[in-house]
Amino acid sequence: MEENQQIERLMSALSNRTKLSIITLLIRRKRMTVTQMSKLTGTTRSNLYQSIGDLVRSGIINEPESVIRKNYVEKYYTLNEPLFRELDSERWAARLQSLSDDQSREIVVSFLLSQSMNLQIMAQEIQMSGENVSHRIKESLGSDRILMSYGRISDATYDRLLEHQKALMEIFKENPEDDGDNTYVIIGIPGLMTSQEPQKSNRNKAKSTE
Repeated sequence: MEENQQIERLMSALSNRTKLSIITLLIRRKRMTVTQMSKLTGTTRSNLYQSIGDLVRSGIINEPESVIRKNYVEKYYTLNEPLFRELDSERWAARLQSLSDDQSREIVVSFLLSQSMNLQIMAQEIQMSGENVSHRIKESLGSDRILMSYGRISDATYDRLLEHQKALMEIFKENPEDDGDNTYVIIGIPGLMTSQEPQKSNRNKAKSTE
């Protein structure tokens, strides 16, 4: 598939909340049936089949693997991982720059909602874990192997954080086929809404004095 076509099809998938949720699930679980996805996303199987069909035709998801279990057949879907590894980062960045305001907003909203689902799944897995996992969680917390951080920072500190994030991405590039059971979620949102609040309050103040 030609590079620009790959980027356009991936861009279309990331802008669709259902498709991005499917991609997120397959990143986490590796191999899933439509029934399994339906339980986690709260989306009907018929709606999922349509989105999965589009993802398969676009080459983002592989053709399903059929597994015979007694009197029925289960179809397992997986991500086309080489597609993501081979994506040209410069072309991808240029395509993001060309998005309209509404398209940019929708991609961010879709990503945040899909990660909200991902975090809920992780929380459920931990909550339902047995004593052995609970003990490992305690050890990981004590040794800082579990990272939990959230806060509000200044523009200057945020810019420094972005520089460190670029260095982190270089670590990932060193071994693009690296795979394991550890999970990371990196989300940074600049003060998009708060920067508008003073202007809004000033307008309201001006109206009240008329």
